[in-house]
Amino acid sequence: MAEAIVMPKLGLTMQTGTVTQWNVSEGQAVTAGSAVAEITTEKITYVLEAPADGVLLKIVVPVDGEAPVGATIGIFGQPGEDIASLLVGAMGRQADAPGPFAPEAAPGPGLAAAASPAPGPPTADDSRPISSAGPGARVPASPAAKKRAAELGIDLARVRGTGPGGRVTIDDVNLAVEGEAASSPGVGAPRAAPASSAPRGSSRPDGVPDAPSWTVSPLMRHHVQADAHALMELVATFNAHREGREDISFTAAMVKAVAATLRERPRMAATFHGEVVRGGNGIDVGVAFAAPDGVTVVVVRDAAAKTLGEVSREIATLESCAREHMLASEEVLGAVFTVADVSGHGSVDWSTGLIHPGEAPVLGVGRIVDDVVATDGSPTVRPTAALSLTFDHRAIDPASAADFLAVLLDHLAHPARMLV
Repeated sequence: MAEAIVMPKLGLTMQTGTVTQWNVSEGQAVTAGSAVAEITTEKITYVLEAPADGVLLKIVVPVDGEAPVGATIGIFGQPGEDIASLLVGAMGRQADAPGPFAPEAAPGPGLAAAASPAPGPPTADDSRPISSAGPGARVPASPAAKKRAAELGIDLARVRGTGPGGRVTIDDVNLAVEGEAASSPGVGAPRAAPASSAPRGSSRPDGVPDAPSWTVSPLMRHHVQADAHALMELVATFNAHREGREDISFTAAMVKAVAATLRERPRMAATFHGEVVRGGNGIDVGVAFAAPDGVTVVVVRDAAAKTLGEVSREIATLESCAREHMLASEEVLGAVFTVADVSGHGSVDWSTGLIHPGEAPVLGVGRIVDDVVATDGSPTVRPTAALSLTFDHRAIDPASAADFLAVLLDHLAHPARMLV
């Protein structure tokens, strides 16, 4: 049965998108998971993939054409199918109506997100084959994965993709660097979701509709001054032995500390969706930073399982892609927790975040200043950072948030523990 290909909603505030490329022509056959078109918004590039084997029957919006969210941009189906009704209905399609080619704004890396959970980093028991494409052939891959592969001289045709339809992600490329993805015959299974203590199916206490405003979401904030001495020393020690490699950032160390804390306190990965509270499907940590088009959040997948060096390198790669408008949707959606580190500006003590409905808690990290603190009963001057945790009271209670900060403070004071 023929289906409308609609403009996907790739973010809470997205209103329109631009078709920057059709990868197939009208009447051309496609296989499930193959790239059909590329959509560009102000911040990301998104690859539309075929949900099944079929034919691109009609291109409605041409290359460089702009369309509102939910509008029909093409029609997919089987040869000879009648598409007249779809063409007529294209003009009246609701802007927010979901479709087979348009996952909702909830986290999800591809077209298959509506039917399956987001894939995670490769593991050792996958049965999917390595790409059959020969060297130099087009391999479906996220922009960040392509950039990383080009930097390292990795042939994407030899990397096992774990994204929708075998799409190669930045995690797949990083694993290939270690010699595992390209040479081991069993790499690439989706990550199993860790158990979460967040309540499932909780009833919403009111009937207020979602809106991107703190007038609807009952936001709460906890503030604490954290001793940053040990974490800064750890970063300095690592960087002293990097031997020409890119330095590890303080932000990366903070993201790693947050990920380690989430592993111990998974309740903080809870988010509010419509009428229910959901637990996170993995420790995917967002990193907010200032891009040319405004603040952008990139997502480090499964941050707790990555080394500090891997986290730092991935953040640097994703931020570079953001500045070049090369981000894919899976690289900006789906964070269960976001770190907004403005310490590098040296001008803000307390940085509080705004949470849109359905999104994750935000930890603001203020500037690092020398403070006089008590150490074993004696006054000592030590570097401290102001931390502000913003969370939705409907999904996370204040006691759980306070407990999370207590564990995080312990990791910051003893950062070597998070590396184990």
